This record gives sequence, C-alpha cells and structure tokens, in this order.
Amino acid sequence: MAKAVSAVAATAKPGKGKKSKKAKKAPLSSVEKAANKLKGDHRAAIRSSFIKAGFHRVAGVSDREFTYQNQKTDLDDVFVYENVVVLAEYTCAQASNVGDHLKLKKHIYD
Repeated sequence: MAKAVSAVAATAKPGKGKKSKKAKKAPLSSVEKAANKLKGDHRAAIRSSFIKAGFHRVAGVSDREFTYQNQKTDLDDVFVYENVVVLAEYTCAQASNVGDHLKLKKHIYD
C-alpha cells in the first residue's frame, strides 16, 4: 500500500525540522573590541615569531581544555622544533592580575 505524501513533505530534506532561533548577542563595546584586537594581535605576533624561527605549531593540542590532577586547565599553544617543545600561555591582563592567572597553571609546568 503506497503512502500519501504531501508536496511539502516530499521536498523537505531529511533531518531538517524547525530551526531554533539563536539568541542575538549584544554588540561589543569599543573597549571590548579593543581588548579582543589586542589579544588577537598578541597571539599573531607570538605565533609568527616562533614560526619564523623554525618551530611548528601543534594545532591539535592548542586551546584544548583537559584535567590534570583533578584541576581543569588548558595550553594556549604548543610549538615544536627538533627536540625543543614550547608550551605557550597567552596572557593580556594587567600586570597585577598575571600572577593570579599563572598560579592556576603552575602545577602543569612543574
């Protein structure tokens, strides 16, 4: 027995239901835009320096969060040159806040 299929159902793509509406993000202020640009420029300068020096960036492990000794952490970038491995931590905070940020990362680098 053949099923009756409407014209709309016949042209619909499988797995495509109603699209959920995404909440609109609030536009960034000029201060937030400047901070994002500073962070992006900082990363680009460091990456460029290491690549020009002959290092290769290991993109597969960069910016991945993981748990080490029951504490969540991440490595911002990893660069390799022959037998040298560089674990990079990007921090664009005020000098007074850098210590607090790096204290949480210390147990990984020890």
